Amino acid sequence: MTATRSRPASRTLLIVISLIVIAVVALIVTGIHLSNPYLRRRVVEMLGQKFHAEVELKDFHVFLFPGVRIEGSGLALRHGGRTDIPPLISIQEFSAQAGILGLPWKPWKVDQVKLKGLVIQIPPKDDRGNQNWPKARNIPVSIGEIVSDDAELRLLPKSADKDPHIFAIHHLVMHSVGLDRPASFTAQLTNAVPPGEIDTKGTFGPWSPDDPGQTPLAAEYTFDKADLGYFKGISGILSSKGKFGGVLEKIEVEGKTSTPDFTVSIGGHPLDLETDFSATVDGTNGDTLLHPVTARLLNTVIVAQGGVVKPQDKDKKGKEITLDVTVDKGRIEDLLRLAVKAERPPLTGAINFKTKFDLPSGAGDVSDRLNLNGRFDVEQAQFTSPEVTAKIETLSRKAQGQPENKDAVSIARNAIREAKSNNKNVVIIDTAGRLAIDEVMMNEVAEIKKAVNPQEILFVVDAMTGQDAVNTAKAFNDRLDFTGVVLTKLDGDTRGGAALSIKYVVQKPIKFVSSGEKLDTLDVFYPERMAQRILGMGDITTLVEKAQEQYDEEQARKLEKKIRKNQFDFQDFLDQLQQIKKMGNLKDLMAMIPGVGKAVKDIDISDDAFKGVEAIIKSMTPFERANPDTIDGSRKKRIASGCGKDISEVNQFMKQFEQMRQMMKSMNKMPMGGKLGFGRN
Repeated sequence: MTATRSRPASRTLLIVISLIVIAVVALIVTGIHLSNPYLRRRVVEMLGQKFHAEVELKDFHVFLFPGVRIEGSGLALRHGGRTDIPPLISIQEFSAQAGILGLPWKPWKVDQVKLKGLVIQIPPKDDRGNQNWPKARNIPVSIGEIVSDDAELRLLPKSADKDPHIFAIHHLVMHSVGLDRPASFTAQLTNAVPPGEIDTKGTFGPWSPDDPGQTPLAAEYTFDKADLGYFKGISGILSSKGKFGGVLEKIEVEGKTSTPDFTVSIGGHPLDLETDFSATVDGTNGDTLLHPVTARLLNTVIVAQGGVVKPQDKDKKGKEITLDVTVDKGRIEDLLRLAVKAERPPLTGAINFKTKFDLPSGAGDVSDRLNLNGRFDVEQAQFTSPEVTAKIETLSRKAQGQPENKDAVSIARNAIREAKSNNKNVVIIDTAGRLAIDEVMMNEVAEIKKAVNPQEILFVVDAMTGQDAVNTAKAFNDRLDFTGVVLTKLDGDTRGGAALSIKYVVQKPIKFVSSGEKLDTLDVFYPERMAQRILGMGDITTLVEKAQEQYDEEQARKLEKKIRKNQFDFQDFLDQLQQIKKMGNLKDLMAMIPGVGKAVKDIDISDDAFKGVEAIIKSMTPFERANPDTIDGSRKKRIASGCGKDISEVNQFMKQFEQMRQMMKSMNKMPMGGKLGFGRN
């Protein structure tokens, strides 16, 4: 029994001993293959092949137990073997861990690589040397994870006098890394200007060995707690989110920023500043190009494009900001809040401007270094100080020869008395206007109503003021119980909502509307026509009425006769342009045509567009205007010289005019009883 039982135990012991012997032999054999010189040679060979570079390696050590561990320092990869430019990749210290069976066979499988002092320097395209690197034995590598601390990515500019664009990556983790495929990564970067931390995640690669600058990347980023106080003269904490991508030498960035406490020191008022931006980081010269940045400051939209570039003066350090800045229908009080310490801005009104924004490099205050060169205009400007307003009004009265300071109620009473004595049956009393509700003014208009007992009280409101127009209308109606509303600057469907809101809140009819502020833009308000414009159905009725105001029966008959005989000439065309200009704003007229309103809604159509055509026609002789077919090459050359246009512009206009004549000729062939219907039955 004892001998029988001992046999299985002995057999088990032999198996264990055999396994130990096999493991020891395997470890010895593997150790031979993984010895320092062998593995060092294989690593240098693999890196040289993958990066098309000559490899310098100072220290390299291999440890086999309990797993393979590699440690080294002083690694440098010189792209194309060049020594006249910085190394493509340099690493101060590195270590790697792998299983004992991870390296002897392909692909090499490395569990983790740790790097310290990694610097990647991408040379400009013209300095990338030999693109025909000899092919070597393929050594595929798969790395589970790369962890790097205190790394830098440097994009070297073409010009040696310019500084490289540096991305300081203080912590980087890459997963499932292979140089022949993209790898996912997470990273924390330090932004230099303004200082702050960026968290990003995305994909990097595959590496482009022939042209490292063309290595692709794509990622999302979050930038928090950036202190704008770094720039002397402004302050605020900026945050940003967005994405970037492209290739290393040209990175496209899109995102949004938010600075809820943006402050200019000379004003001292924290304001909410929001921006949407897109930019290109050009690694070939270190410049950042901004293509359009849209900023929102209170009720004002600012659009800028330009760049953050190296100064032309080689002796100057840092970057200068050069922008083209545009504000369309902004509010001057919003901009003044940035620069004026007073609690209330001294002036209110609509502002439009275009300017060159130039902020040179330097350490001085932003407000001292900033240069603006442009033009601006302010509409409906009003001083917020009653004292200043009173002084301006006094100066105005003196200029009109009426130095006495008469109150508004007395002026209104005297006007009624004067009208009755001269048998005038209509008196319009225009009271002082305000952009905001003013108790002094409210009392004044209430006293005027009590003194003259008007039959109609019309509330005139600027539709551009949006919700404020509704609030102001309600306040005035509660006090005066007015009979109707006049809306100015109501251009088509863009502000139709103001009309609907005011009607709903005050329950009073809108009697007149105007696309501007002058009498020739005033029209009776028709609700159904406004609805048609909002729905993009145009407003043919109003368009016809405007045409009838400018054309009489005799003109229509003469024009019809010439068109029917195909005798429409340049003088006729010039006359029609003048008539159209009298009908009103060109964009508003086009919006009345069904289907056209929405198409031109976001297009900037200036009435100055007529000027070029008028200049060409007015450079013609009376004979040439009446006989378009006689204008040959030499006449066109003289006309172009006379109007200051290129001859190609004259040719283009002549071609368009001839196409219009052909269209009119074809209209004569249409089944309309032989008549075009220009007002004749």
